[in-house]
Amino acid sequence: MVVGTTQRIDHPAEKQNSSGAHQDVTPAHKEALNALQDYSNLPKPKTDLSAFDQGSPPTFQNAVDTKRQVTAEPAAADTSEPGVIDPGKTIDPSVITPDDYFRRKALREGREMDDQGNLTAEEPLQFFDPAKGETGPDGRVKKVTSEDTNNGTKSTFEIDEQGNVTRTIESNDGTEVVKFGADGRPVSKTFTEKGSTDAVPETPEANDRVTVTKGADGKTTIESTDTAGDTNTKIELDKDGHVTSRSVSDPEGEIVTQFNPDGKSATYTEYDKDHRLQAKTVASEGQRTTEIYDGNGKLDKVEHEDDEYLTVDATLKDGSKMSSVLDKVSGQSKTIINAKDGTRIELDEGPNSSTTRITNPDGSFTETSDNPQEKSYKVQDKDGYWTWYAYEKQSGVASTLQGRGNDVYGPGIESVPI
Repeated sequence: MVVGTTQRIDHPAEKQNSSGAHQDVTPAHKEALNALQDYSNLPKPKTDLSAFDQGSPPTFQNAVDTKRQVTAEPAAADTSEPGVIDPGKTIDPSVITPDDYFRRKALREGREMDDQGNLTAEEPLQFFDPAKGETGPDGRVKKVTSEDTNNGTKSTFEIDEQGNVTRTIESNDGTEVVKFGADGRPVSKTFTEKGSTDAVPETPEANDRVTVTKGADGKTTIESTDTAGDTNTKIELDKDGHVTSRSVSDPEGEIVTQFNPDGKSATYTEYDKDHRLQAKTVASEGQRTTEIYDGNGKLDKVEHEDDEYLTVDATLKDGSKMSSVLDKVSGQSKTIINAKDGTRIELDEGPNSSTTRITNPDGSFTETSDNPQEKSYKVQDKDGYWTWYAYEKQSGVASTLQGRGNDVYGPGIESVPI
C-alpha cells in the first residue's frame, strides 16, 4: 500500500495535536480500525447535518447506467469558486478513453459504431414537447398535433371543410376519439384500449368542447375542454399554420409553452393554481435550462442539461448553497454544499467509487472513500495532524497511519487476517 510520495519520519515529542496530547496510537484508533470492516462504528464528525436532510447526512443519487463498468478515482475538490462547479474542470476525462467515450455516448443515443469508429446518424436529445400545424390548399389549418410528456398524452385535432373537428387523445391506456360538430359540441366518442384494434363506442362527455376560430390577422386559435381529463388546452397558430403557443391547464395549475419559429426550441412557464410562477424552462434540441421558484417567486434552483452533463445550483431551506454536476457518459458526479456556518460538504461518486469529505470552518475534516480495492477513513484536525485508516478488500489487511501534511510518522498498526 502506497500513500502518496511522503517521507516517513520519527514522532518527536513536541508534535502535539490541538488538545495538547501526543498523536500516539490509542485504543480509539484500534477500535476505529476494527469498525472499518463494516463502517458501522466510525468516529462521527462534529458537524451537525440536520439542516440538510432532516437529521440525516445529505446524499446524491447517481443516475448511472448500472451496466457501465468504469473504475474512476474521485475528482479533486473544486475550490476556485465555493459552491460553483465547472464540469470541464471537475470531471476527470482521463478515466475513459476517447473510443470508450464515443461508444458509450453512441449507445446512450441509440446509435451504433462500426469497427472503423463511424457512428450512425445522431438523433439530438429533445427537451421540449413538439407541436405541429398543417394547412390545406386554401391556407386554412387542417390538422394540429401536440405532445405533452408531462401527462404522457398526444393530442391531434383534425378540421374538415365544414368546420367539424375530430379530437384524438393517445395515452398509456389507449386512444380516445371524439367527433365535434361545427358548433363545438360532441357528437360521438370511441375508445380503443392499448394493444387492441376494437374501437368501443362510448357516450361523449356533454361538457366537452372544441372550437376553432380564425382572426382577421390570419391567426388560428383552437380551444379544447376535456372533461374526463380535467384539462383545458389552447393552441395558437400564426397565419402560416405554425404553432406559436400552447397552454394546458388543470386544477393544479397551468403550463404555457411559447414555440420559436424554428420549431426546434421552446420556452415553458409553469404556474400553480393561484397563477404563481413555479418554473421556467428554455429548451431546444440537445439542451435545456430550468429555473425553479419558491412559493414567493424567489429563484430557488437552476438546472442545466445537455447530452453530456446535468448541473444543478440550488439554495437549501436553511440558506446553504448546493452545486452538483453529473457526467452522463462516464457516470461520475460531484456535489458541493456550502453551509451557512462555513462547513463544506463534498461528495464525489462514480460507477464504482465514492468519496465524502466534510470540512469544518476551522479547516479540520473527515473523509471516507470506497472503491473496488479498498475503503478508507481519514480524520485531520485544524493544525494539520491526521490519522488514516484503510481496509484492503481482497487481502483483508487493515492498517492505519498518522502524520502531518506530507509527513508520515509511526508507529503505524496493521491487522492481517489469519
